[in-house]
Amino acid sequence: MIFVIDHYKVFLNVSSHSKNKFICKYLIPFLRKNVKSDYWIERHVEILPVIDIYVIRKRSYKNEFPYLKSFKILLNDFKESLTLSDRMPNNVYINRKNDIRKMNRLKRIHRLPQNFSIMAECISFVKRKGEYTYAEEPMIYNDTFRLSERLYEDTYLYLYNHPQQEMLFIFGLFYFSAKNLDKTGIGLGYRSYQSHVLGFLSYKKENMDGYKNYFEEYYKVNHAILLSFYKLIKNMNSALTDDIELLALIRRWKNVLDKTYEKLFYVQRDITLSLVHAIRREIAQAKFRGYSQFHKVVFDKRHKSMFSTKEFCAYRMLVNFTYLILPNLGLSSRKRVQGGYILVKIMQETEDK
Repeated sequence: MIFVIDHYKVFLNVSSHSKNKFICKYLIPFLRKNVKSDYWIERHVEILPVIDIYVIRKRSYKNEFPYLKSFKILLNDFKESLTLSDRMPNNVYINRKNDIRKMNRLKRIHRLPQNFSIMAECISFVKRKGEYTYAEEPMIYNDTFRLSERLYEDTYLYLYNHPQQEMLFIFGLFYFSAKNLDKTGIGLGYRSYQSHVLGFLSYKKENMDGYKNYFEEYYKVNHAILLSFYKLIKNMNSALTDDIELLALIRRWKNVLDKTYEKLFYVQRDITLSLVHAIRREIAQAKFRGYSQFHKVVFDKRHKSMFSTKEFCAYRMLVNFTYLILPNLGLSSRKRVQGGYILVKIMQETEDK
């Protein structure tokens, strides 16, 4: 039996709150009730913000895109529920469309997609742009997103109803991602997140000091809560954590991250490289050693050889995957950096004095 993927692209340029409302109040309930085959949701920007819905189905020429009509009705119902002001687009996507196109490596687009519209295409696999060394790595990402869709939805619904818990969730996600390098004994995983924080704060743009001051003030004000939460997740094996919904979600994500790291490490370890693959891997590693000056800052000279190890290469791909989780949950780049900042402060206060 041949299976294909129906890719539905929902172009939705409204406020972040309204996009989250559409996903939580309309899309997820519909998918859970009506779609019986495997599916998953992602988000990206293609000039306008896009909600990607991937549905796996048996190949058939009689009933292509079986959910397209239903999705259009769903989107129209959502649009009708909004006030005129809530329907207003974010003009940054229109005014900076050329910058967005270049940043996302898109071909020149002569015609903008229409807001509140849906496009559909049939694909055999989900292509991923990025610095992948092995063809298996994006396949692992795709498979993990598919298998963890229910967890993704549970997390999205929880954070939609408890937005004050977003930073705790991001901190917990990063913490257990970092632990996958810690347990190898070759380095401390949190330092990769530290390098990304340093990289962000090094940008020569206005108000970068404002970001740093905001991160530090948030950490000081919420220090007691963050430290208590760290102690809870550090003892995640305790059965008591299942009684707290956020901790139960983070425990499930820990399992996903651990299994994903194992798969990524297996690719690094066991696949026999062709000459082309070997050259590609060396180029990717050379690029990483060249551009990651902040990794050189946070990892001392003793760890110089670490960057080319199989353990670290797999871990770097795990960090990339962890970062992909956040925009899919509607969490911004600023919150990603802030979560990394919190991780660094907690680790330096507790485990890496």
